[in-house]
Amino acid sequence: MVFSFRETNNYFSTQLSIAASVTDTTMRAPGFTALGTGYGEKYVPLVLHDDAAGVFEIVWVSAHTTASDTVTVARGKEGSSARPWPSGTRVECAPTAYDMIMMATSGALPSDAQFGQRAYRTDKLDVVMKTFNGWVPAAGVALAGNVGPNMHSATPPDGATILAQMQYVPAFTTNGNGDKTVNFKQPFPTNCLGVMITSVDFAHVGPFVVSAVNASSVTFTTYNGNSTRTTQTNVSCVLFALGW
Repeated sequence: MVFSFRETNNYFSTQLSIAASVTDTTMRAPGFTALGTGYGEKYVPLVLHDDAAGVFEIVWVSAHTTASDTVTVARGKEGSSARPWPSGTRVECAPTAYDMIMMATSGALPSDAQFGQRAYRTDKLDVVMKTFNGWVPAAGVALAGNVGPNMHSATPPDGATILAQMQYVPAFTTNGNGDKTVNFKQPFPTNCLGVMITSVDFAHVGPFVVSAVNASSVTFTTYNGNSTRTTQTNVSCVLFALGW
């Protein structure tokens, strides 16, 4: 992948030794000799600027040979525009908006973001991070808009952090109706989305059917392989729950 990983160089600055036209894809400066190699999948962002004119351009270094004063660049990156630059133009590896947690709506997230870049989605009230699989939650296991509602019609709001829990429940006994309530090891902050239950007891024929969930517990019923409730003793199972 091209331009997937962002590299920085602290306190890097130099000046163009030769003017760059608006269409040039190579630039020369004495300070470029200090840059590394292996660019393409990784890149270095550089800022060219004219303080007096109040203009700038961000370019991404895509190729460099050891000790060379010349770099190959992609022009007009990060929303900037390519423009002609005279010899002596200042070039710096300076922080840009892509180095911060940017603010954007879901539909305006940058397509050229580097892996690990984070953004606050103003329409969803959450923080997402760019990965190989696109934009994913920076915290939690799913985006709030991709889960819910639960069996009681409760839906996590935009901005909710979706959390997961898993626990082993050993040797329990159900009541006369085959019902059992299990408390989560840690209550969810707000509510539970749902629970999957897997038997680890060969003597139990199942299935387990969830009848109620809330922030702190799940209630389920055991059956004997058909629609008949059955009392069970010394049953063990594994719970996997999602909540927010």
